[in-house]
Amino acid sequence: MRRGNAAAVGLARTDRHHLAAARDPQARVDRQSFDAKPNGNAVSLDREAMKVADTDSAHALAIGLHRRWLGMFRTALGRAQ
Repeated sequence: MRRGNAAAVGLARTDRHHLAAARDPQARVDRQSFDAKPNGNAVSLDREAMKVADTDSAHALAIGLHRRWLGMFRTALGRAQ
């Protein structure tokens, strides 16, 4: 099976919620060009640390809710916590 490239086929947005093609002026840019280091690395340690902190907070919340649910379940069964 032969693959065609996107330029040959042409991309069309059939819904305003679809992702835009790269040439669309409304397209969202994930990384700014000034984020890239001279060696090509575009990873921001500050941004990644914030993502880790957010994930850690969400995990702690989920674990806390799960433990409380288990406690209520044990109480409903008449078992000591």
